This record gives sequence, structure tokens and C-alpha cells, in this order.
Amino acid sequence: MNFWQWVMMTSGVVLLSAGIWSLARLRRGDSHASSPLPDSADTPSAPDVRPTPPEPGPRSPEWSTPSRVAVGIALMLVGYHLVVWVMPATATNLQVPRSVWWVVPLTCVILVTLSRALDMFEARARP
Repeated sequence: MNFWQWVMMTSGVVLLSAGIWSLARLRRGDSHASSPLPDSADTPSAPDVRPTPPEPGPRSPEWSTPSRVAVGIALMLVGYHLVVWVMPATATNLQVPRSVWWVVPLTCVILVTLSRALDMFEARARP
């Protein structure tokens, strides 16, 4: 393998791993980077400390769970195809042909953009 094939393989593995990690993080319930709220069963006298929801507006900083899932899936798709395109063409039939490689990133960008646009539309539509 030449240098660029190693770069593609390494990038693909990193992106695939990042997509799997982001989906696993959502499954565990770590939907936000902040520390988890105290469990009321563990601390019965703890005050109700809940974060305030973001102000509704056209540019809400919060990403919804479906948008974060879309990002994870997009990372996995791009990573998978980078790894598969380094292998011989006959290694697997589950791939976009190399001649139309641009379809994979374009589809992923459209997926994430539309999901984020729906988040903003929903935030704006809230009373």
C-alpha cells in the first residue's frame, strides 16, 4: 500500500470509530457533555437542580438526539467507505462505486444539514 492508501485507511478507521463511539455514547445516555444530574434516589434531600432549557430561537445551540444519531451514522458511512475503497474492488459488493465517490460525502452532508434544519425549525416553532 502506498502513502495515500494508508492515509485513507487510517482516516476511515478513525471516522468509523468516532461514529460508533458517538452512537454508543447516546445509547449510554450521555447525551450532553456536562456531568449527569444527581439521582434523587441516591440523594433524597438534594435540591431539584435541573438545567434550564435553551431559549427558543432560530439558532438553538442544542442538537437533538436524532441529529446526533445522524452525525454518528454519517461518520460511520464515510469511514466505512474510506476503508472499503482501499481494498480491492472485489472484496465486498456493499460499497458505492469508486467512480461516484462524491455521492457518499454529499449524502452525509445533506443528511446532517436537513436534520439540523429540522432542529432549528422545531426550536422556532415552540411557543
